[in-house]
Amino acid sequence: MVDLHIHSSYSDGIFDLKKIIEIAQNSNITHLSITDHDNIDSSKVIKDILPCDMFYVPGVELSTVSYLYGEKMKVHILGYGYDVENNELNNAIFQMHSQRANDNYEYVVKLLEKFSFLSMSMFENFDYGKYGWIKKLILNQVSSNLTIENLNQLKEYLNFEKPIYHNYNFEIEEAIQYIKNAGGYPVIAHPFKLNLDETYMKNFIKYLVDCGLVGIETYHNEMPIEKIALYHYIAINYSLFESGGSDFHSYIYDSGLGTINTEFNELSPFIKKLHKEQKFIGGNKNGNK
Repeated sequence: MVDLHIHSSYSDGIFDLKKIIEIAQNSNITHLSITDHDNIDSSKVIKDILPCDMFYVPGVELSTVSYLYGEKMKVHILGYGYDVENNELNNAIFQMHSQRANDNYEYVVKLLEKFSFLSMSMFENFDYGKYGWIKKLILNQVSSNLTIENLNQLKEYLNFEKPIYHNYNFEIEEAIQYIKNAGGYPVIAHPFKLNLDETYMKNFIKYLVDCGLVGIETYHNEMPIEKIALYHYIAINYSLFESGGSDFHSYIYDSGLGTINTEFNELSPFIKKLHKEQKFIGGNKNGNK
């Protein structure tokens, strides 16, 4: 079984790498990729805990924006098989992490000024640059130290007083190039979430192909059945590889690792290409395709 879209605690997933590997083994997953948001740390260390019979391809999910149709459109670009030591990619991710950390720190300072029941000591181990919904990250950090009354006050404020986000997103064109320049394959994630009609979607994908896109996530655990045929057609029409994954974060909201259409498996052209070009690490000697 194959799952190329998984999130760990390095971004907004619940589980650490060891737990994800354990779940993957119990789910009979042979090929996987951890695609943390704007973070490639998992791909730098997972080789030390990867089972000998499991294949892993370095992954990432970059936060991007496009203004192709006049308005800001958030698009996530998956990257597979890149060089984890590539300086350009690492520097770009570091810059984004630093910007997010600065913005979130400023927001926390404002919270401290607003609420006397909060203290900087509560944020001593807070990862300001971590990808995630800032409200959720803050509440997870301080809830255990607050009374119910104070907690409700903070929640109400967080619901309406959003932080001012600066450059949290890559331009979609540059994100594609970062992945390609690092020797990887850029793939558009869960395209159905963009809510574009068929004509706009086809034109948008064509534009991304011209920018260097090589794949589309045809299979996703939330993908409406009627959409699979559309993205399959688009993939064929633009000679794109088809990828797939569960987009697993936790069992609270997700159905689990490997919960995608079985048409995407070890024999899929994208998996074969990744094997042929030795983008996978791990796996037993007889398992290579």
